[in-house]
Amino acid sequence: MWLFEIVPAMLANELPPAIVQLGPEAAHTYVIDLGLLVPSLAIAAVWILQRRPWGYVFTGVLLVFAALIAPTLTAITAVDLAEGIEISLPVLIGTIVPPLIGLVFAGTYLLRVPARSD
Repeated sequence: MWLFEIVPAMLANELPPAIVQLGPEAAHTYVIDLGLLVPSLAIAAVWILQRRPWGYVFTGVLLVFAALIAPTLTAITAVDLAEGIEISLPVLIGTIVPPLIGLVFAGTYLLRVPARSD
């Protein structure tokens, strides 16, 4: 989602729209998402495919993070739209579709984690 803003801005030698609109503080979102979250998701995905135990731990932590942050992002988007703030289509899609996909992934993950037998 962020690359739809960052790449064209870089090619035009301009600031991304989010930074223009919200100020330099918006760059923190880029760092967290592209510097921490995306690599963590990639590592978790590879480890899950390899059936490594830490992949399940990593995935669980990321799903909890997503469960906490995704509804907040969707609510912020809804409030912005209600106030008439212009939101680009990639940002709009990026704040609504991932929570829905995350819900499916979280449900699948929870259904596949073996029950603890004491």
